[in-house]
Amino acid sequence: RLQCSCLLSDPTPIAQRTRLMSEQLGDVSLPHNRPYEKVSLNESVEDEDEKFNVANKYLEEIVGIGEDDVIPPIASGNASEQENRRTTGWKAFMKSHKIIILGTLTLLVISFVLGILAMLSHNNHSAQDASVDPPPLAGIPVAIRWNSSMRTPTVEIAEGVSMPIVNLGGAFGRPGNYTMFLEIGGRGLDTALMYGDPTQRRVGLAVRQAKAPREEIFVTTKIPCCPSYQGWMCGGGPRNSTADLERDMALLGLDYVDLMLMHSPCKTPEQTMDVYRTMEKFVSDGKARAIGVSNFQASHLKDLLPGVQVPPAVNQCSMSIGNHDDVTLQFCKKMNITYQAYSPFHGSVDIFHDPDIVAIAAKYKVSSAQVVLRWIVQNNAIFVTAGMNQQYLKQDLAIFDFNLNETEMGLLQNK
Repeated sequence: RLQCSCLLSDPTPIAQRTRLMSEQLGDVSLPHNRPYEKVSLNESVEDEDEKFNVANKYLEEIVGIGEDDVIPPIASGNASEQENRRTTGWKAFMKSHKIIILGTLTLLVISFVLGILAMLSHNNHSAQDASVDPPPLAGIPVAIRWNSSMRTPTVEIAEGVSMPIVNLGGAFGRPGNYTMFLEIGGRGLDTALMYGDPTQRRVGLAVRQAKAPREEIFVTTKIPCCPSYQGWMCGGGPRNSTADLERDMALLGLDYVDLMLMHSPCKTPEQTMDVYRTMEKFVSDGKARAIGVSNFQASHLKDLLPGVQVPPAVNQCSMSIGNHDDVTLQFCKKMNITYQAYSPFHGSVDIFHDPDIVAIAAKYKVSSAQVVLRWIVQNNAIFVTAGMNQQYLKQDLAIFDFNLNETEMGLLQNK
């Protein structure tokens, strides 16, 4: 076809061009046994349309190529004739490529429909992920639930305030690896003014540099209540609670903390109440989302609760196997105060060599430390640990896929 089209634009005489084309085509059967040399062509024809007709006639007679097989030239003849030629060529193209065109259109439609369905499915799953909490965990108290935005187990300690069950702390020159803890999925950090300036600064830096949003990280800090029966906190004399609160916030370098605790009771209930009221003002000023106490026994709470405007959300106390204050634990539960355990591995029982704890750990294929932490959680409490080792920090977070039975809980409770 390309050779035929070139007949009308090439300046070579028509007879010579046609002869060359026939030689390229090879042996052809000439109708009526007429050699092409005897075909008469009018080489003086100037009109392009007439050239087209002459070439068609020649090709049809000599080569056997019909009119429909010739590509129409771009001629300067009548406009309607040109349009008819273009229409004829387009129809021929559509007819010869009908299967390919229909196949391509079908694939495009299928791809479009599948894309729409995939997008709708993705949006549906995203909506479900944002609105539906994971299934309840076996053995976890009702008060403890999943926070759907943080994807970590939390407990609601006050209205609108959820605190992680697992928290990382550090004390007295032995800080935890706060940055690593946040990187592996931990969200609760614990510190105190009395832990020293470097520890405070390290906690604040970890929060500010974390990839997780600030609202996902829960920061607990503490100020002393002086004068205290724990003399080391106060140096034997009174302290300015407002100044302690301000210094605590300055060292952390944060706009607010999630939980501010009174580190211990003062020597008298009246002194304890004075410090607590200062802390209440921190809540109203937006510098603390919740407040609470630490190292309070049931008797201290009974003295405090009648005079407060903001109830304590948390009581953080020492708790481990062989060292637990069940009276205070039950009183906190009754008063809707979350009980948090610190120093969970430092009781009177050597948890790493106790045969019962070691046997339970082997049964569930976990560490002895994980058994202890699980025992705390199933006692309706949360906890704070300390550590620098990544493996141990990961173990602290991985205590929600096994459940101690009643016999095991009773055995550990009575040690």
